Amino acid sequence: MLRRDCRIWIYTTSFRAPQSLRGWLGAHGIAIEGAVNQDRHDRVVGRQGPSKYPPAFGIDLHVDDSPGVALEGSRHRFDVVVVEADDLNWAARVLKAVDARLASTVSKGPGSPAPGLPPRAVHTPRPPASE
Repeated sequence: MLRRDCRIWIYTTSFRAPQSLRGWLGAHGIAIEGAVNQDRHDRVVGRQGPSKYPPAFGIDLHVDDSPGVALEGSRHRFDVVVVEADDLNWAARVLKAVDARLASTVSKGPGSPAPGLPPRAVHTPRPPASE
């Protein structure tokens, strides 16, 4: 995704501090642009909205392991790629969705929202069992 100039965000329903998420992923060589935890979500979206609402944070494509988030995406008009734990081709599926998004953004041409800009993609990782 980095080769496609994507900016990676983390969107989690946990209350872990964004600095903690940066450190955790940074230790594995993954740099993130930003993080949305439950506290930030509640301040911006509120508790009455969907469990996640990526457009409120400028996130164009959301990757999640929850089919429920995909339903919320349909209802609230944001793109979601659901990744299942046993899907060995998850990375290819995510890249295909990113490529499709990039192609549609570029093909819209002048006057389209943010033409040619790369999407932001987000993944909601499950914390290690020790957390």
